[in-house]
Amino acid sequence: MATDKTQTLAAYFACKLDAHANCVRSGNQTWQDRHTEACERAALELLPSGSGFDSGTPAPTLIYGVRFPALRFTTEYHHMSENGYYTHWSEWSVIVWPTFSRFDCDGYMQSYHDCETMAEMEDFADYIGDEFHHALSKPVDANGVLR
Repeated sequence: MATDKTQTLAAYFACKLDAHANCVRSGNQTWQDRHTEACERAALELLPSGSGFDSGTPAPTLIYGVRFPALRFTTEYHHMSENGYYTHWSEWSVIVWPTFSRFDCDGYMQSYHDCETMAEMEDFADYIGDEFHHALSKPVDANGVLR
């Protein structure tokens, strides 16, 4: 009997990375590789890419905080001027924390290149977080296929 169970893309990544960590601990290389490939495929197909995210977004890593594990994404953004010319790059870490209302996304700038002001980049952190929140809220099936 087929099931229509869906989960958010954030939950999909969390489950796959947790399963990957279990495979590392148990030495199951075959399934470790399968979970890695599943995360890479979902990242390539469903995470921010293009429109400034020119290099796409690689699969996340699992980090361990004070209480809960979190997802960490890294990405780069190519900024444009009001005239449509590329002006500079910024590199970002996006941390996805589990909460009672599903999850929160926070963008943290790692570095910036040829940027006029730091304030410009701090304002942009909300945009990066919003883009990831939108992408990670999408419903996917157990295979990471968008529903």
